[in-house]
Amino acid sequence: MFKKLLLSMDEFSEKHSGAKSNNLRHLREKLDWSEQSAAMLDQAIKLPDSVCIPFQAAEYTIGLHTAIQTKYKALLSKISSVKSVKKMNKMLYQCKELIMSLEFKASDEHHRFLKEQLVKFGVPLSEFAEAWTAIKKVWASKFNERAFLATQKLGVRIDQIYMAVLVQKVIPAEYAFVIHTTNPTNQKDNEVYCEACVGLGEALVSDMPGQALSFSYDKLTKETGLNSYPNKPMGLTAQGFMFRSDSNSEDLPGFAGAGLFDSYTMHEP
Repeated sequence: MFKKLLLSMDEFSEKHSGAKSNNLRHLREKLDWSEQSAAMLDQAIKLPDSVCIPFQAAEYTIGLHTAIQTKYKALLSKISSVKSVKKMNKMLYQCKELIMSLEFKASDEHHRFLKEQLVKFGVPLSEFAEAWTAIKKVWASKFNERAFLATQKLGVRIDQIYMAVLVQKVIPAEYAFVIHTTNPTNQKDNEVYCEACVGLGEALVSDMPGQALSFSYDKLTKETGLNSYPNKPMGLTAQGFMFRSDSNSEDLPGFAGAGLFDSYTMHEP
């Protein structure tokens, strides 16, 4: 169980946060060189400021709403045994609705701490309602159909999945990319594989339609290969803050968690 509802990067751990958060902490440790070492870089590497709402924060909040908790537990007890896809989707939607109906409890010390620290992090006090909505959207994405079916196939119950929320200041990027140091399309260790898109990376890693620009690079021959031209119909731009899904299931063996859960900007991109 968490001790507080918002963690600084120093407090990220496998016990309380997912791989996105923990990898950021490890990366910061790698970049935390002396000024002399940093001066050896051609240019500075910037790491986004980050805080994290830990695992079980959603379940704790549900527990503050007795009526919602009763309905929520009843749905969880039945959903895994449902055979009808239509009925399954209806129950998943009902779970999402329950989470989106959760109120911020100013009377609760953990909720007060969350609000105080998010405001300290930079979220405008006048816009906290928008931040709270984005947090609930991330929690609710636990009940995406594609995520639920993937966890069922792996033999993981939905109540075993906990959703942390990684909060970061949005970098207004012109382009975003994902690089694999081993080519996942052919498992070759000597090939780097890259996908890139216009704007924020959510257009790349979510289920948005279209194909990203894709290319490979051979580490031995130094040759590049173009795999696909980009044809995504849109790019995303935003300001402010991003609330990112960071579940305890995304890096389980045999489970491709990326893209199954959703992340949201505080304001519509």
